[in-house]
Amino acid sequence: MKPSLSLLFPSRFLRPARARIENEQRRLFQRAVCSSRYYRERGIVRLVDLDEFTSRLDDFRNPKPPAASRVKLHSPWQGARRGTVVIRPWFPLERRVRVLDAPSCHSLREAEPAAIAAPVNVLRGIAEAVAEGRLNLPTLRFGVIAWLGLGRELLTEHDRERLWNVLEVPVFSQFRGFEGELLAYECEHGEGMHVIGEAGRFESSDTGELLLTSYLSLRFPVIRLATRLSGWVDERPCPCGRPGPILRGLAAFRGASSRPAPRLALAAVAV
Repeated sequence: MKPSLSLLFPSRFLRPARARIENEQRRLFQRAVCSSRYYRERGIVRLVDLDEFTSRLDDFRNPKPPAASRVKLHSPWQGARRGTVVIRPWFPLERRVRVLDAPSCHSLREAEPAAIAAPVNVLRGIAEAVAEGRLNLPTLRFGVIAWLGLGRELLTEHDRERLWNVLEVPVFSQFRGFEGELLAYECEHGEGMHVIGEAGRFESSDTGELLLTSYLSLRFPVIRLATRLSGWVDERPCPCGRPGPILRGLAAFRGASSRPAPRLALAAVAV
């Protein structure tokens, strides 16, 4: 089964959208090379990781950013978008999606979701409320989408088991960037996370830490950012038939707490 890029771009816009992405990709890498040369020529080897990036966002802000656009909801279930309730997203979503920024047990129950999409910490709170009897949710028709991201909590096997026991539906994870761009999504066959090559790239450093380049994060450009995550990229074909690399073994980077900062090559630049 081939991946449906129409989940990200309507088919009639696919070709120009891909061209724009390729242009932005080249522009970002060209800028990264220039910036790296700038630092080298002046003897300033500045190394940037996730902590520095998030604590000094103004230093990496694009001075002429494009207008912020609303992010499309990517669902693993056909026909589930209208019935999906999104809880506390960190990015603007398309207007057709129901969003609860300050949910209560009453508002979530009244929404009668067919599926739920939320960051991991929010899903943990929902599972706890249901288990304690404070939240009586109708049976979800589809399942749960767990959003992962830079500097955000990861979905553990314990989380999966608890959500399954409480809600009795499958959980699929998605990795989204600072601006909500979808970078990878979990394979329905449990083979890892399919990396969307048009959106970004994951690679491993020499220490095993994952580096991320996002081609769609143009307000805060991200180039080879040290993510404080570990994992590996598998280039072998997925048994599900989708082409492209698979992100496997995503976990917190064990060397993050003891690592001196900054340490990596130029990780992010402002354009």
